[in-house]
Amino acid sequence: MFESDKIEFNPLRLCVNLASYGTTATFYHSGDLGDIVFSLPTIRALGGGVLVLGPEMSTPIKARSPINAMGFHNLAPLIAQQSYITKVVFSELMPQDARFDLNAWRIPYFGLRGHLSAEDRKTIARAHLATFGADRSHENRQWLQVDQPERAADVICSRNLRCPNPKFPWPKILAAYRGLTAFVGTEREHAEFSRQFGVIPYVQTRSLLDVARVIAACRLFVGNQSCPYAIAEGLKMSAIQEVYPEHACCQFERPDVQLVWDEQVKLPEL
Repeated sequence: MFESDKIEFNPLRLCVNLASYGTTATFYHSGDLGDIVFSLPTIRALGGGVLVLGPEMSTPIKARSPINAMGFHNLAPLIAQQSYITKVVFSELMPQDARFDLNAWRIPYFGLRGHLSAEDRKTIARAHLATFGADRSHENRQWLQVDQPERAADVICSRNLRCPNPKFPWPKILAAYRGLTAFVGTEREHAEFSRQFGVIPYVQTRSLLDVARVIAACRLFVGNQSCPYAIAEGLKMSAIQEVYPEHACCQFERPDVQLVWDEQVKLPEL
């Protein structure tokens, strides 16, 4: 189990006292796990500091699954690995004195006040950057580091149940890389993936730090718009993305990423 003095979780404390961190910049986020991973370039661009995570939100549009204590334990070990994070803290209630409420990206993104350009809407990372006045180029730099990459397979696959693209050529990809693939995600996601496309090995992971370690050691990541894809992007891995046409919010544009909307895909040699 990963332990770090940068992680603070006190189930008896409803709200964190940010004054105890002195003049260190403080950030607050309540989003889905992937949203929080995509906020990290903004935190780094603004100088880094203490990141408080908790379920309470002041924005009119809420996260689909606001982070809770279980999600905190899943994500915090990965966050704590990042040099620009001094502490990652859980709070049931939103601190009123956080310097940056990162949930604010939702306000222009959903047109509640102001708006984002079409370019800034292409990725959730870019939406965070634009909301806080940081240059979009920050999303192009690797923003995740892991201590111990763990090799499981040349090709790591992941597919959540929420953002499928029926046209994506999973059978072609699995045939091309037969014997070289493994799956990260929940057991339910793996079971559904196996039902649709055939069984590939499942990698047991205790937290998203373990997921990141496995992805960091692969040669190619293939997956849809998900937290594992956010991690692959943060690590700047070679990737093939199953784009979700109804809401394509992870359109990162770099030479070693393919955004696949239909059956057309170019399979890199490994």
